[in-house]
Amino acid sequence: MKRTALLPFALVTTLVLGACGGGGGGMMADPAPASMPAEPEHVDPTGEYEVAIEIQGQVVDGIMIIEGSMDDGYFGEVETDMGGAAITVEVDGNEVVLIAAEVGVEIYCVMDEEGVLEGEVTGAMGGGRFFAAPVDG
Repeated sequence: MKRTALLPFALVTTLVLGACGGGGGGMMADPAPASMPAEPEHVDPTGEYEVAIEIQGQVVDGIMIIEGSMDDGYFGEVETDMGGAAITVEVDGNEVVLIAAEVGVEIYCVMDEEGVLEGEVTGAMGGGRFFAAPVDG
């Protein structure tokens, strides 16, 4: 009698596990892929900034102006006590790359909600830190 009672239980259990994916290869074996996060909007870096650049332990202050648009491209200039340089600007989401090709410097930074840029300087003079706060007005 015990064998007869176990057979329907085993059959039902096998069918349920197979349908629910418990035995592998069932309907639930491959979960649906998670929805992709929304593409972040590109920040708009246009404006005037007070900048501080630290390279080799020296901090240089200055002003940076960025103009342009996402469609036409961004460009500008950085002017410090040590001199100035024209820059091109690349934007991807909230990541901003400032490229001063004539002096061999690239600055990789992130823009926060207040429009502050902060990041790393790489180039011929070595590496360092970069900070830029928008000038109100």
